[in-house]
Amino acid sequence: MVFQEDFAEFLDTEQGFAVEAIVTPKDGAAYQLTGIFVSNYYPIDIGTSGFVGFNPSFECCEEEARKINDGDILTVRQTKYKIVEIKLYDTGWVVLGLERQS
Repeated sequence: MVFQEDFAEFLDTEQGFAVEAIVTPKDGAAYQLTGIFVSNYYPIDIGTSGFVGFNPSFECCEEEARKINDGDILTVRQTKYKIVEIKLYDTGWVVLGLERQS
């Protein structure tokens, strides 16, 4: 039996880390989604030189993310991201891999 956690307390936009985002499906009406936006830079050391990787993601409850498909657009803080990966963990939590759109 898979354990399903109630993540509502982590998605408080007033006291927590959560932000409001807008999902715009390829076909259909836009809707609001609450989650945690992660925008980290990762230094990658390859010896004498290196570079920095950028891997933005949006984490949210699986129940709220059921309508999301690859290729939908997620707008966070007025920046648009294409959803390129949907990671389901069977815990009630989803991580959306994002690609910034210009």
